Amino acid sequence: MLESATDIIKGLNWDIKEKAMQQSMFLELSKSEQKIIDLLSDNEMHIDVIVEGLSWGFSKVANELLQAEFKGLILSLPGKIYKKNI
Repeated sequence: MLESATDIIKGLNWDIKEKAMQQSMFLELSKSEQKIIDLLSDNEMHIDVIVEGLSWGFSKVANELLQAEFKGLILSLPGKIYKKNI
């Protein structure tokens, strides 16, 4: 009986290595990421409020938010609102 795709792979004797993804318990944040996390604290914020709070300019804030989102540090919500994910 097959219970998952892994069972099919094993049944066909394919040599595929499984990779487990685990988020590091101790993230090393850049100074920019730390400033964003500190600003967001436990609040949801619109990108315009973040730009005003950090005084970096829109493009730098947007870039840093995107990088932080890729790392799983923040979540992007509808309406250009961001919140902390850690």
